[in-house]
Amino acid sequence: MDNTTVSAISRDFLKYSEKRKQTVNVSYELPKSFIVCSEGGELKVYISQISPATLKKRAGSKFSLSENI
Repeated sequence: MDNTTVSAISRDFLKYSEKRKQTVNVSYELPKSFIVCSEGGELKVYISQISPATLKKRAGSKFSLSENI
């Protein structure tokens, strides 16, 4: 988040998505990353306390939420 909020374009994007109620805070801890998704054609921006490096590792792994349910 520190790197992206330096960019005016990223700041504007986050403000825009927040105004349109498209942001979801997944934790009340200090945010470290945001993930942009499309769900049913609707844009969602998830703000997370997980570092981008950890998210990248998890995206490349065979981790599945459905296995843990």
